[in-house]
Amino acid sequence: MKARRLALGAVPFLFPLGALAQGPAPAFAPPNLSPEGVRALAATCAPCHGPPGKPTGVAAVPALEGRKDVAERLRALRGAPPQALMAQLARALTDAEVEALARYFAAQPPGGR
Repeated sequence: MKARRLALGAVPFLFPLGALAQGPAPAFAPPNLSPEGVRALAATCAPCHGPPGKPTGVAAVPALEGRKDVAERLRALRGAPPQALMAQLARALTDAEVEALARYFAAQPPGGR
């Protein structure tokens, strides 16, 4: 009985060693920066900014088409208060995704509202 208690008592100490033997945690998949992937990413902006970056109803939502400052604005939004929706969205984007979105919206012909 004493040997069994000793063996069970060692389990908490052995568990961390087993966890270390598993190797590093898997990395997230890299962003899909193909033209189709960037269009899909830009589509997440459409509910507010309109497709493709041309808002149709809300005057306070800026147009994104033809803009050359989208990357700069997204990076600045990362520092906005966390309760701001755009701050949350900007923080979720990788730097590569920010650059890809900036190129996508800059390439859209400006058409206004």
